[in-house]
Amino acid sequence: GETDFATLLRCAEAETSSGTDPEKALQRIDAAKSVAGQNLFNLALVNLLEAELAIRKTSFDDARKLLREIAKNELIEKDLRGRAQWLTGETYFLQQQYSNAILAYREVEVIDAAGPWVAASLIQAGKSFEQLGHKREALICYTNLINRFNDSSYASAASKRVAAISPQQSTESKEANPSIKR
Repeated sequence: GETDFATLLRCAEAETSSGTDPEKALQRIDAAKSVAGQNLFNLALVNLLEAELAIRKTSFDDARKLLREIAKNELIEKDLRGRAQWLTGETYFLQQQYSNAILAYREVEVIDAAGPWVAASLIQAGKSFEQLGHKREALICYTNLINRFNDSSYASAASKRVAAISPQQSTESKEANPSIKR
């Protein structure tokens, strides 16, 4: 019976994250959307939830449509736009469409170069490059993340990936150029 946007949004978040009843989650999202009115920020929050629900239901095209609307709307805060773009990359990653995922992750930095979603995008782009067998590009992503976002929660994972990849890279380099001593 609540009509307060913040309460309705929180109820929709809880229902969406539990994943037990997608129809009830959609009802809660619709209730929050009806109260959001024309407020772009509030509508973006609701649409993010709706996209997350679509991802849970593996309706990736539906999720990307909602996320694209948020990411492309320059009137919405960069942080939300970056998150929407990162989630777009995640939809492709979940579908093992790694080239598309990389393109989506790269767009996060275009939206908000110093934003909180750039580090998450760099780690995921690195993983995508690894899946495609492009270790050099993966190393560039990981190293960039470590250099720019060393205090982020992703820096440790990036360091581990660099350590895992680097021995292979140095072995390949030595085999290709045995006269070079390291």
